[in-house]
Amino acid sequence: MAFELYNKLQQLRINVSVSNDQLDIKAPKGVLNAGLLEEIRSQKQELMDFINTYGRKKATYDSIPALPLQTQYPVSSSQRRLWVLSQLEESNITYNISRIYILEGSLDRQAMETSFEKLIDRHESLRTTFREDTQGDIVQVIHRASGFRIKVHDLRGNQDPEAFVKTAVQRECLQPFDLASGPLLRVDLFQVADTKWIFLYVMHHIISDGWSMSILMRELMTLYASSIRGLPAPLAPLRIHYKDYAGWQRQQLGGPVMMRHKKYWFQQ
Repeated sequence: MAFELYNKLQQLRINVSVSNDQLDIKAPKGVLNAGLLEEIRSQKQELMDFINTYGRKKATYDSIPALPLQTQYPVSSSQRRLWVLSQLEESNITYNISRIYILEGSLDRQAMETSFEKLIDRHESLRTTFREDTQGDIVQVIHRASGFRIKVHDLRGNQDPEAFVKTAVQRECLQPFDLASGPLLRVDLFQVADTKWIFLYVMHHIISDGWSMSILMRELMTLYASSIRGLPAPLAPLRIHYKDYAGWQRQQLGGPVMMRHKKYWFQQ
């Protein structure tokens, strides 16, 4: 298929485009061998049709607008799917995602807690819950920051702190979230020695993913570094939040681009 060939060329850093009804190919030295050239020739017209329809030359991007202030907001298609799956008893913990970090050195607990409060205030997703409205539709509700607290455990006097942490981590990771009540985030900080800490946070996949969790930790460390130095937070305000994307996606579902995709998959 042209789609597979196009992706293959992109992975090889071979740029293909259409110019004046001709296929234009730019490739790194030594990558474009005889076998690949023959593959391109045999699918030349299909590849040109694909590029003209979906390729970068004709790609356009919409600016996602911020939604006006409301009491509730639409969910994205992926959030709706996760909500439905969460209603199955065996799926209660399937979509718990977690990260564990070992922190060494001097740690200012108050600065860490303050930084996490700022992080929750910054990201609406961390303050979001989900419920059915009066029409039975799934909606998301954004709450105001409400004094979220990190659970701190001082284990320096514990005979076996590693065993305690292992049990606690397993318990937190296997505890289900209530999507309607929230919060959909749990954070624990274990002090196992004077200069060693274990930081754990668990979230439901409906408000985050692996990529986002890495961003959150990076931003937390940035906020912490500025806090202990008494400096203003260096992070620029977010232009939009995930609820804005969900609202934009809902509007696109009936649009011409989405209808073309639906038609394609129905044909397949």
